[in-house]
Amino acid sequence: MVYRRRDKKSGKLRPGWTFMARTQTGWKQMGTHTDNRTLGAKLAGMWETLAKEHRAWDILGRVMAGQLEIGVLYDLWLASRYDVHAVRRQLNDVNLEPLVAEWHAVHARSGLKADSAAHALAHVRVLIQAGALRLASTVTVEWLTERLFAYPGKPNTLRKVHSSWTQFFAYCTDVKALYPANPMAKVTRPSVQASPIRFYELDVVERIIAYQPTAERRALFSLIYGTGIEVSVALALTRSDIWEATKEIRAAGTKAHSRDRVCRVAEWAWDTVWQHSRAVFPGASLWPAAWSRWTVSDWHRETVGYDEESKAGLNLPQRFPLHCARDHWAVRAARAGTPVAVIQAQLGHGSPILTLTKYGRFLPSASDRARWEEEATKYEQARREAR
Repeated sequence: MVYRRRDKKSGKLRPGWTFMARTQTGWKQMGTHTDNRTLGAKLAGMWETLAKEHRAWDILGRVMAGQLEIGVLYDLWLASRYDVHAVRRQLNDVNLEPLVAEWHAVHARSGLKADSAAHALAHVRVLIQAGALRLASTVTVEWLTERLFAYPGKPNTLRKVHSSWTQFFAYCTDVKALYPANPMAKVTRPSVQASPIRFYELDVVERIIAYQPTAERRALFSLIYGTGIEVSVALALTRSDIWEATKEIRAAGTKAHSRDRVCRVAEWAWDTVWQHSRAVFPGASLWPAAWSRWTVSDWHRETVGYDEESKAGLNLPQRFPLHCARDHWAVRAARAGTPVAVIQAQLGHGSPILTLTKYGRFLPSASDRARWEEEATKYEQARREAR
């Protein structure tokens, strides 16, 4: 309810409408600064809603302190379609750009590897460029969705980008309180796209290894192809992780708990790996610290390709990335009848279902199963005769 106050001296009605505004401690007369009674009533209604339903004292306190005009607040209230969170974002609007570096400093100390943290930062920087102005209030689910699916890359890359953006806006939401909820929660994450199985046969793998110019590089490529472990895991190995007696290695992957496993080195690769490893001091790294997964992948790409200028490379008709070394190992093992559980453990899969789904088609054929059934029958007959 709005009313007009009388001047104590003249007794005349003062211009503008007034209402009794609810406060944290009681009630206070609040001027609307308008001669329009209808508008004054709407201003009073807005105040009552913000005070009674939302307890938005941080917003109303600015009006009572003279820091915010009630008419400006009403304009924001209408523009936001009566969304108190949107009003709060407008009033507390900040530039997100400086927060990117602040978030990255925290994110990088959360146990991530340096290159993973760098990738996350690069993903966010595509969204919020260095030195650019990006107000928190301008970030919407629609804008984020549009930018995500305009990001160059395959669906699996977009999933990583989605994760990086989610982590950044979680920081803005939970630590900086810029949003009532993480806006990325409503942005659809691209589905997983199964990568095709691409691999070289062993004779081609041996050509790739033989092409390497140093014994160190030949040993590294033999290890990767002969175990199916990830490049980053291989580069992190020390002499203590190589077990001569069993021809095994301890691959301490970090992607999931199942990636920390013991792997058997293939017979064809063992001698090359061991000849290099035996000369390294116990506990020392097997490879130079300057080597990274990017440089090793570049070497592999240069090996399978061909450079017209330097006349270097094998010029293979099919040029697969080094990551396909996992497929080489898994397919070779599956063809030989290796139990699925063994393949699963070697690759670090979290479930045998994943292993079967990807490599089940390479398991022994019907004729192979018939041969092994004959062997099982012979064994059972011999066991019974022995009894």
